[in-house]
Amino acid sequence: MKTQILRTVATRLMMSTSFLSLTASGLSEPADEPRQYSGDALSRIAMPVGGITAGQLYFHGDGGLGLWDIMNVRSFGNSPVLRQFPDRQRMLQQGVALRVRDGDNIRNLPLDLKTFPATTFTPEFPAGIVRYAGANDLPMDVTLEGIAPFVPLDAKASSIPAAFLRVTIKNTGTAELNGDLLGWLENGVVAHSGNPGEGFRTASVRTQPSALAVEFTAKAPEGLKAKESRPSLLLADFETTDYMGWKASGEGFGIRPTLHSEFARDEASEALHNASGTASACSATGGPTAVGVLESPEFTIDRDMLRFNTAWGRDEKKLRVELVVDGKVVRSATGRGGPHFSATQWDVREFMGQTGRLVITDESETSYILVDMVEMADADLGPLEKRADFGGMALVLLNPAADATATPSVTGNASAGFAAGAAEVPFGESQIGAITAPWSLKPGESRTLTFAVAWHFPNLELIDWGKLQGSGRWYASRFPTLPAVVDELAAKGPDILRLTDLWRSTWYASTLPRWVLDRVMANASTLATNTCYRFKDGRFYGFEGVHSFIGTCNHVWHYEETVGRLFPELEMSLRTQADFVPGVGIKSDGSIPMRIDGQPGSLDPLPEQPILFGSGYQHWASIDGQCGILLRTYRNHLTSSDDSFVKQYWPQIKLATQWLFAQDSDGDNLPDRVTHHTLDEDIAGPSPWISSLWLAAVSAAERMATIAGDEDFAQECRQRVAEGQKNFVAKLWNGDRFVHLSPDSEKWRPGSYDGSHIDQLLGQQWAWRTGLNRIVPEKETRTALDNVFRHNFKEDVGPYYAADPANKPARPFAVAGEAGTLVATFPEGSYRPDGKTPGHEWNSGNTFHQGFYNETMTGFEHAFASHLIYEGMVEEGLRVFRAVHDRHQPSSAKPRNPFNEPEAGEHYSRRCRPTPSSSRFADSITTGLRVTSASRRSSRRKTSRPPSPRQRGGGASARRRKAKT
Repeated sequence: MKTQILRTVATRLMMSTSFLSLTASGLSEPADEPRQYSGDALSRIAMPVGGITAGQLYFHGDGGLGLWDIMNVRSFGNSPVLRQFPDRQRMLQQGVALRVRDGDNIRNLPLDLKTFPATTFTPEFPAGIVRYAGANDLPMDVTLEGIAPFVPLDAKASSIPAAFLRVTIKNTGTAELNGDLLGWLENGVVAHSGNPGEGFRTASVRTQPSALAVEFTAKAPEGLKAKESRPSLLLADFETTDYMGWKASGEGFGIRPTLHSEFARDEASEALHNASGTASACSATGGPTAVGVLESPEFTIDRDMLRFNTAWGRDEKKLRVELVVDGKVVRSATGRGGPHFSATQWDVREFMGQTGRLVITDESETSYILVDMVEMADADLGPLEKRADFGGMALVLLNPAADATATPSVTGNASAGFAAGAAEVPFGESQIGAITAPWSLKPGESRTLTFAVAWHFPNLELIDWGKLQGSGRWYASRFPTLPAVVDELAAKGPDILRLTDLWRSTWYASTLPRWVLDRVMANASTLATNTCYRFKDGRFYGFEGVHSFIGTCNHVWHYEETVGRLFPELEMSLRTQADFVPGVGIKSDGSIPMRIDGQPGSLDPLPEQPILFGSGYQHWASIDGQCGILLRTYRNHLTSSDDSFVKQYWPQIKLATQWLFAQDSDGDNLPDRVTHHTLDEDIAGPSPWISSLWLAAVSAAERMATIAGDEDFAQECRQRVAEGQKNFVAKLWNGDRFVHLSPDSEKWRPGSYDGSHIDQLLGQQWAWRTGLNRIVPEKETRTALDNVFRHNFKEDVGPYYAADPANKPARPFAVAGEAGTLVATFPEGSYRPDGKTPGHEWNSGNTFHQGFYNETMTGFEHAFASHLIYEGMVEEGLRVFRAVHDRHQPSSAKPRNPFNEPEAGEHYSRRCRPTPSSSRFADSITTGLRVTSASRRSSRRKTSRPPSPRQRGGGASARRRKAKT
């Protein structure tokens, strides 16, 4: 039954033959020729390969494992906003090697690029396939697959904290070959917090009929007393009339610390929050455009941690705090982008006894940074078993032959030759365990052996922006110990692999262009990164990107489809454990906070609306996110087996809908009140983007009201939607596109106004993917989409960015030489905010936010591409989608990891999506697929799915293609 379900889910993600017939326009790569990466490109490949919500582990282009961000201690960069590619150092020793025996001679062949220089990597998430070549005198084919457990509709199987490494060797020669396959792994338990003298790392071997494992953990010596923390050392609190030995250069920092009262009086600034004392080092002293450097005196590092508080900042290239040791920058951070002071803490134990200095740099002419309370302190790590990185790890060989052996601890070169070592080693020394599997192959024979790397680090406690997000890992509630994980792998690992392979083979058996299949599935790997968590109580939780911005932010997460369609139980937990839980999510007025932390007690009722990123900011509702919650709620119903969910939560659903009603001040059923949105600003007056989402959300509420038996409310929703649909066209259509009607007094806010906005019809796209049919008339919809494609899609963004300083993006997601679709453009005659119009002046923060409209954010591009396909504009949709794919390649103008589409953080959640009614991720495919397959079903039985645009004759673009054929 499970096999058939997987086939059905995957098949529904494939597009129809009629769709494929339109892809022969030079956009497609042959479906039977997957892209292979080689040479320098391999250094950019980093595919998440662990279980979903179980941590982050990379399978690299050379077949090695890296990052190891599985231990509840962040290993992924230092910047909280846009992180650089993570350190390529592998942290833990791990690998696989062949030993080929020729009589008494033994040839050791580690599976790496030095031994096999012609190696290639082929992406097929949830697998990465590494083919080792270049050892020309070796008559063997060697393949290593890194495989993430990924069984759609089965979150339990997919969440096991493990990664599979499957090795296949084939004898291509004319003589029999004999040898061993060797796998090894270093014990990484307490790799971050374990200090010499605090304890020992231990290893043991456990044998079962279906698994052979080396299991690692750690222990403290008997009778060890806890380390006594010394008093902290204050380096600077800036509560002085001068900088007390700190050297200031440039104009930014002035000649003394800045009083917080002075900062608050600056018209370009906002009141500070969570400040310590009355003054700080502030680079705004000379004005927002002033730049400068503030450098501390040298100090001796003699504590475990160096910590300080920052406000504003949020640009690691131009606004940064750096620790310099021996002339090298060894730590760097920026601010979090607002007036709320937040703490940064660096572990500096590796530099103990050395001399360092802090350098605060402001090279930005649009913003500034504040730094306060710089001090050194000992880490209060607590008992060993309570630490975040305490737990267990294992190297497992599944279904081992009788002659396979395991050595818990080895000395020497694990890949070449080793001797048994001590099964217990003190912290500070490396411990490596190994498993050896002999093999013998006659000419033409092959053999496959499967290793698994498993882990168990239960002590999760996320703290971000001063809020406790949650504690404990869900996998630890299923597996109390590491041996329990190994037992699960022994019992069910082969079946998990079989079902993962089934999903993968069904997906890649499609006749869609291979690049489409790769791009759709690549972002599903976001679930196997530390963007995504599942707490001990079963609740799913997501940052925006890896540890970037808290609270499963609803105005970001409503774009994704992967969780909602492939793992609906995770999405459902957001409704039942967060959004619709009074005191945690929904408030008495029906609003739902845009960011929900893991604890009850969010403000209700809310005070006056807080400033951006200020106190209480995360508890405020965003109107696009609230619309998205109602649409996702309806999607929850569509993926449920009955009506019980809607009926149980109908009071909350109704109240949340009534909050949307209240955002319309004049009764025209187009929301116009000042409300927050995903571009980190507020919006005023009716806009097509928000209004189309509002119409889709109220349409979904009408469906749910009928299910719940509240016909009076269903009728009210129908009436509001009908009236709103009329006014949507009558008031917002300018003959070419839908535009935002903002009161003139509000045009100081960054926005698209009557420009060409990529998301202006996002509500219609949502309506297609939830079966709500058409909410915006077909003619105007297709004209508007054609307009966006014509104005916003650029084959090369370089000339556009160079043409006018106003075109500068806030962040360079596309660079010269790359194609992309801009969030907004301003065709001749349209109003473009410039921050200079009298009464419309901006502060420096708004300058940054207006730059968002010049960006190519792939989440928006995926949604736009899928909507084009829904409406029959298939070639245009594929061009938009292909541009995203080509930008995220090691060979692009700005080399990138093809498994990572960043925005405000790496592996950004807005891009996470593939399934039968997807939105941004798989929708670029799924969407076109769904409308065509649904129309075929409608010819056999009644369906609520929209008919295929192509069967209706399509839009202008479709008609042009029809004329050509």
